[in-house]
Amino acid sequence: MKHKRTNGGFSLIELIVGVAIMGVIVAPLLHAFVTSAQISAKSKRMHDATMAAQNLVEVTSGSSVDLALTGIPFLGIGSFQTYRLNGTVFETAADSGVAGVHYLGLENVASGTSRFDAMITLDTRGIAANDKPIARYTPMDGVYIQPQEDDRNPDLLAATDFADQATILSGEDIQPSDFLYDMSRVIEITVDQDEVQNLISVSTRYTYRADYTYLNDLGERQNVSLTTADFETNFFSVIEDGTEEVIQSIYFFYFPCYSNDETIAIYNWDNVAKQKSPRLNPTQLQTKEENYRPGLRLYETGAGPSEQPCISLYTNLAINLVSHLKISPDIPYRVYKGPYRYYYGTFSDQLVATEPLERLYQISVDLYRPGEDFTPEAHVLHFDATKTD
Repeated sequence: MKHKRTNGGFSLIELIVGVAIMGVIVAPLLHAFVTSAQISAKSKRMHDATMAAQNLVEVTSGSSVDLALTGIPFLGIGSFQTYRLNGTVFETAADSGVAGVHYLGLENVASGTSRFDAMITLDTRGIAANDKPIARYTPMDGVYIQPQEDDRNPDLLAATDFADQATILSGEDIQPSDFLYDMSRVIEITVDQDEVQNLISVSTRYTYRADYTYLNDLGERQNVSLTTADFETNFFSVIEDGTEEVIQSIYFFYFPCYSNDETIAIYNWDNVAKQKSPRLNPTQLQTKEENYRPGLRLYETGAGPSEQPCISLYTNLAINLVSHLKISPDIPYRVYKGPYRYYYGTFSDQLVATEPLERLYQISVDLYRPGEDFTPEAHVLHFDATKTD
């Protein structure tokens, strides 16, 4: 008996029904896959945005407003340049139009695989601590402190030499204390540069002179000008390799001579500070401080008053060491731009600058899609934080 073999396959109706059933099953799965991919991409982008905002806040919070506005903290993070905020062009970061509010615009900030334009807002309004002056210290590269030991103090060594000379001339027993606070003294602080060895050095030189009157063997009055050897010391040396600023701040501490003829000559950088003499009691010190008016000079090359000195001089010469009050009249400060050409400059009457400084502020970061000029439509993320130290 023969069996009839059939191989007709699916009919058109069956195929249509099968495709329809498959579509019903597959469509939600494809939608789920697409939605999942979109959510994953958006989540990744939001993660990148959050990390970028946190990074910008962290870098910004480590700076004062003045430093942040220069863009220096953001090197390597994004490009710092002219930007637009809601259609308004700001030429500089500080040009916000509102006192105490500063904007920082950065383009092409990288985070993960994403890129953003970032607008940082620093708001210092309403923070009372910002109105209080604080000391702004500078790095202390080199320090000279005049010794007070008898065998190392240049003032006492000079006074001893003058006393020995006076004893020989007069035949009387003259003591160093007779000259110690009655000598003419010039202190020179000099910065030298050896271009061959690329060596920067800072040295001091003390030069003394004393007028002395005595009676000779015939009973005649003799007036002489006594001199002694200069006392020199090198207290700071460094090799300059051209990679950074060699000298930022030099501090020079000395004991005032309290004579009517004392000059402090500065050849380039320095901070000058007088110290209380251990050989004077408070009453003597108060009297001498009230009448102390040293000559203060700075020697630099340049055109004249229109060109500012290259150093910022902080000194307590104008402050009474006992009363801590400002000395009046002012101590003259001459800035020489040539052998004879000078003008009267100004210096801070404190050893460090004290001034209000915007250092506490609210920080907010807004991220935008790159290249869309910070428009509201391109906004991606808003992030708030506070700098508290």
